[in-house]
Amino acid sequence: MSAEDDLRTPIGAARAFWINNAGQEWRARSIAPAVIAQASAFGYMDWPREIGNMLPGRDVLDVGCGSGLHGIGYLCLGANTFLGVDPSLRLDRDRVKNLAAKRREAFGWTPEQIAEQIEPWAVVPSILQDVENDRTFDLAVLNDCLSQSDDVDGLLAAVAKRLRAGGQIVLRHKNFYCWNGHRQAPKTIDAIDVNDPDQANLIDWKHLSWDAPEDHYTRRVLNRVRLDTLMQSVERYFDLDVLEEKPATAAIGHDRLTPEIMAQHPELSERDFLVQSLSCIATVK
Repeated sequence: MSAEDDLRTPIGAARAFWINNAGQEWRARSIAPAVIAQASAFGYMDWPREIGNMLPGRDVLDVGCGSGLHGIGYLCLGANTFLGVDPSLRLDRDRVKNLAAKRREAFGWTPEQIAEQIEPWAVVPSILQDVENDRTFDLAVLNDCLSQSDDVDGLLAAVAKRLRAGGQIVLRHKNFYCWNGHRQAPKTIDAIDVNDPDQANLIDWKHLSWDAPEDHYTRRVLNRVRLDTLMQSVERYFDLDVLEEKPATAAIGHDRLTPEIMAQHPELSERDFLVQSLSCIATVK
């Protein structure tokens, strides 16, 4: 069984933490089986498994880390250290998104309590640009955070400054301009409710032209960065190693794009409408 497969179960995740950190002097005092098991049960091992080959022996920076619980998975797969930064983080609250159950609930430990138990795990409630830059890293993870940044180019520049020579980023970005880029209901075609007035403002790319209230998620949080603009910033500071674009499927709106909808947004290409997300790996220049 591989290390990545070990993470499929709570017991396996704790086992992976112990085995993959055999050479770390902090291993014995940082093993927290109950915390690790809970992170696994909440679904925070799936993303680390996807990038597992990039983690062993690396100091990892996670930008827009949310609760920071993915960092436990990174450590389970052999990362040296983990630092997560996110301005929305509350160090004294344990309420997080349960990725497995798709709801928010109490995790059982606050970030402060996790940091006390797992020595190489730390989080900072701040934007990266405000974090002291005397600490450097081998790998930066940007998992769907750039769509919420007020300054995408500035954030990528700040990441680049904190990477050592040969350091890499792994980036995943969900496209605002795709059918469900609004991140609200309906997220799939089968979830459409024609009687829901909230959905009426969003269905079939209406979210691109809707004048949303100031406090609505699509206006308050999402920055509407275009795919080309994003990649221009990435390539300003990094050499691209891998780029993958995930197309929308019929279940998430691909077949509902019409010439009439495209004509309403002549500044957008068909790619803007139909790419669901992109991911890339790149090395700092």
